[in-house]
Order: sequence, then C-alpha cells, then structure tokens
Amino acid sequence: MTPFERYKMWLKGGFLSPEDREELEKIKDNKKEIEERFYGELEFGTGGIRGIMGLGSMRMNVYNIGRVSQAIAKYIKDKGF
Repeated sequence: MTPFERYKMWLKGGFLSPEDREELEKIKDNKKEIEERFYGELEFGTGGIRGIMGLGSMRMNVYNIGRVSQAIAKYIKDKGF
C-alpha cells in the first residue's frame, strides 16, 4: 500500500475525530508530509512501540495504540491465557 492509499484509508475509515480529520485534510497537498506520516506502520519491537507523536500510521497516536492493544488482546486470547 502506498502512503497516499494509506492516507486516504485513514480519511475514509470513519474512526477519526473531527479535529483529527481536519488536521489530516490540511496536509492533502503536502506530498512529503503524507509520505512521512503514512509510509508504513509502526511496529512492535523489543523496546515496545515507539514513534513521533502525531497523526498517521507512522506516528504514535490513540489509533495506533488501539490497533496494538487489539493485537495484544487477540494474542492473549488465542494463547488461552
């Protein structure tokens, strides 16, 4: 998925607050900013999950914390803990 596809997915996802949607809409013409914020997804490593605070799939924010929390919960459930 390209950064621009991921950016559009976030805008169309229906999960953004009005303020967050407005912030992302402000960067719609800023190719560099979109690429920096959406070139991939934050990954959980040996030091946990870390990133620059802000909106985007490559930023630390409430949406990525939710995604990681769901993944951890699924792992725990699947393992039967």
